[in-house]
Amino acid sequence: MKYLSLLLVIFLPLFSAAQTVSGGVRIGLNMNSFAGPSELDADGTELETFDNNTGFLVGGLLNVGITDLFGARVELQFSQKGGRRLYKGQSATVFNPGTGSEVLVIGERNSVVRVNNSYIDIPVMLYFKPISKLQIFGGVNVGFLVASTGFGQLDIDGISAVGQIPVSVTTTLDHNYLKDEGYATAELGATTDFTADGNLVQVPNESGAYVLDFATKQENTYNGLDFGVIGGISYKLNGSLFLAAMYNLGLMDVTADAKDIARAETDGNDFKLRSDKDTNRSLQISLGFQF
Repeated sequence: MKYLSLLLVIFLPLFSAAQTVSGGVRIGLNMNSFAGPSELDADGTELETFDNNTGFLVGGLLNVGITDLFGARVELQFSQKGGRRLYKGQSATVFNPGTGSEVLVIGERNSVVRVNNSYIDIPVMLYFKPISKLQIFGGVNVGFLVASTGFGQLDIDGISAVGQIPVSVTTTLDHNYLKDEGYATAELGATTDFTADGNLVQVPNESGAYVLDFATKQENTYNGLDFGVIGGISYKLNGSLFLAAMYNLGLMDVTADAKDIARAETDGNDFKLRSDKDTNRSLQISLGFQF
């Protein structure tokens, strides 16, 4: 709430000085990616990459004209963000997490998951009109996470740390980061089973967000609040229609520290945390109608 309070302190005086007020709507596409440091293997090779995905946005806006050339703009929008997270290379995976019958498998991990995080965004910006049809604007954005899912595939090939038992596992990833449960409480459904180091391991053929890493969920993978800066331009096509291009640069870590797991190494039969900073990046292309 402190971010919203800050916005009100900054922009309420501008709204009180308004000479003109107009509203509108816009709809468009987001081209998204996460940005952050890659995990490294023992030789310093990058194991992670971030790739783009697309989403959509829709929302309303309010323009507050202070002068003919200068004003403020606030929006309320539903915006899909996220990105594709890929991992390939050295891995250490703990199966049966938190049960007392853990099995550590050392080998290769190949995974890709497309993350779709949906936010209610509130961008608040100042604008400048160098010509009558063109607006240049910039400001800040507060986002509240309302939905969070991921889809992909995971392949693990390796050997168990104790008995040197070969292990090869493939599972489809179907994640709902706000609703899924951990290994101890989730309904596993159909599983692929194997025995290693004296323990039975059941790997769901379709794995939720937490069953392969945590006995219990405790908290969501992605933080509920995002904050960043935003800027762009818009051009009026006629009296009402306009095209807009905006770039949203997240400044906060979107991944909860307790869910930021290292994949290349473990602490015995327990995972290690990285606690690095992953942020949102989003380029918006939209068509709007102003009235």
